[in-house]
Amino acid sequence: MVGAGNNLQFSTCLFYVLLMLSFALSVSNVADEEKKEKAFPISVLVINSLIMFCILLQVFGVKMMGDFQKYSLLIFFIVLILSFVLSIENVSDDEQENKSLPTIVLIVNTFVLLMVAFNIVKHYIK
Repeated sequence: MVGAGNNLQFSTCLFYVLLMLSFALSVSNVADEEKKEKAFPISVLVINSLIMFCILLQVFGVKMMGDFQKYSLLIFFIVLILSFVLSIENVSDDEQENKSLPTIVLIVNTFVLLMVAFNIVKHYIK
């Protein structure tokens, strides 16, 4: 799902979109001067940066984590859950003025979670 290959699958593109949205949301939270509690956004930013660094190394042929494909589903769910929690935290914050980016991230994450739930149910019904 996350590896560097010649063919881009839908799940790979979806992962990259989630990663970029999560990265943008965490950067905007860390850069917000009025926000006092920044521990969680900084943690999400560090995790997203490490994942993007590993992906770049994989693209350039450096095998940092060995078989990166083995951990792709776990990394997908980590990014999805962290992004979902961060967007819910921002949307529910009454002191935050501009909630457009957290709302967009929350909507995308909700659709992805619904797609994952649908695929899990479809897999177990067969």
